[in-house]
Amino acid sequence: MPGFLHMTMLEPLTTNNPRVLPQQSISSVTNVDDLETFVGEIENRAGKPYLSAIDLHVGERRTVMQDLA
Repeated sequence: MPGFLHMTMLEPLTTNNPRVLPQQSISSVTNVDDLETFVGEIENRAGKPYLSAIDLHVGERRTVMQDLA
């Protein structure tokens, strides 16, 4: 049992990984099992959103995958 629940956001260096910068990627480390509920509770307390969902049409899959490559 952890002492406290946490989620840490990491911004990796772009050294030897040119995809990081165009994708504006970040990484996270957490000990939380249900991250959506955890972040939802934080959003409610803060009164602002931190996560959002974006739905892409299945027809865009090839274009998106090419952009990510």
